Formats: sequence, C-alpha cells, structure tokens
Amino acid sequence: MVDFVLVQGYQCSHCSKLYPSERLLRDHMRHHINHYKCSYCDMTCPKPAALGLHIRYRHLDERPYSCEYCEYR
Repeated sequence: MVDFVLVQGYQCSHCSKLYPSERLLRDHMRHHINHYKCSYCDMTCPKPAALGLHIRYRHLDERPYSCEYCEYR
C-alpha cells in the first residue's frame, strides 16, 4: 500500500515558490516589494534612505551621538 502525502503551503504570487508557513511567505514577499538590498546582510528596504540608515546603524562603527553623562555613543 502506498501512502500519499498532500503537500500544502503558501505560494508566492510573483514567483510561485511554496513556503510551509504564512510568516515565511511574508518574509519572502519583502524581496519582491523592497528593491534596495543591504550589501552586508539579507535586509531589504523600500527606499534608499531607509537602506542608508540601516547600514549606518547596524553595520558601521560610526556613532555620531554620545551620551553627555558617560562615554556611550
């Protein structure tokens, strides 16, 4: 006797890829909507300014604002 497994998932309407959960599909869909990809990680952004801020605060050591009470920047 052969058992058949019904494969269910969430399908991308742009490229037809299947994902096992709605959350994974939403994460994937951001790549179709957000066209500006970070060169350091998998983050994508809808606008170049948002990407610039992401790179500045997540990947660069530049910390222009410092605490007036301690050395934290």
